[in-house]
Amino acid sequence: MVVVYKKKYNIIILAAGLGNRLRPLTIDLPKPLVNINGKPIIHRLIEGLPEENVNRIDVVTGYKSKMIKNKLKQHLKKK
Repeated sequence: MVVVYKKKYNIIILAAGLGNRLRPLTIDLPKPLVNINGKPIIHRLIEGLPEENVNRIDVVTGYKSKMIKNKLKQHLKKK
């Protein structure tokens, strides 16, 4: 017998670090927005979550937070 749980989760993504180990990529760009194969890291994280199990996503930002918020707003408008 297979039991399927339909529980919804609140997700917290920590995106507040300076990204020092990724320098020089993070001098002008926060780490969550660094592209991997043409897509920002944070987009890959969000898209990897199973939609049916996600109630809410909160992103904790710090370094260049306005950039992150603007990019997420653009990304969500496309969907």
